[in-house]
Amino acid sequence: MQMLKSKKKFQKLKSGQVYLLDITLFFIFLSITISIIEILLHYRDDDKTFMLQNAFFLSFTSTVFVLLPKIKRVEPRDLGGWNKIALSIIICTTIVLMIQAIIGYFLKARIYLIYDIEIYLFYINAAISEEFFYRVFIINIIFILAEHVKQLRNNQQLIKIIAIFTSATIFSLSHLRVYFSIPLMLLSTFLGGLTLSTFYVYTRNPLVPIIAHVINNAIAAGVIITNCILVI
Repeated sequence: MQMLKSKKKFQKLKSGQVYLLDITLFFIFLSITISIIEILLHYRDDDKTFMLQNAFFLSFTSTVFVLLPKIKRVEPRDLGGWNKIALSIIICTTIVLMIQAIIGYFLKARIYLIYDIEIYLFYINAAISEEFFYRVFIINIIFILAEHVKQLRNNQQLIKIIAIFTSATIFSLSHLRVYFSIPLMLLSTFLGGLTLSTFYVYTRNPLVPIIAHVINNAIAAGVIITNCILVI
């Protein structure tokens, strides 16, 4: 009886909605908290770059509240259960890390060890906030707008493809300032964005790309694998 109930619930989920587990809500408030603390710690700095970057992270994460009418709190069983969620996270994370490793190999990258806790917080916050903006916000806005386009309304597969490539492209272009002189890293960002977008669209669970991105950035915060050290 419970299995039938769970299956019925799962079938009611719609791709235009944002499905949030309790742990996903935790990541929202974690990102907002880190951003606010960093802004308060650095607002007196002569160089406002770090403060402004955290202000962007705060605004990125806050975009999820624009989608409040579409937010639906769900239990793990509504998304296929923890086993399915964990499997999706593992596969998504593995693909993202493989892309980074392959690109790093072709760059013949040197390794730099970083130990600053603030760098870790920056990269982790970046991962969370970027997922809420580039994946949750942009993709769901595309789904919402597509509902009003007659030619797209009945073609869910085309909408998904458009959403995935739009999200990945914007995500990649947003890194132009950092990776302008390293085309392979731009390619890595695009391929990583495609992976994260695809898993978000087809699992309909923001937690999957968030965890994958956080793990990737946590590693990047400890070991920079490009030919240059990224300056915060």
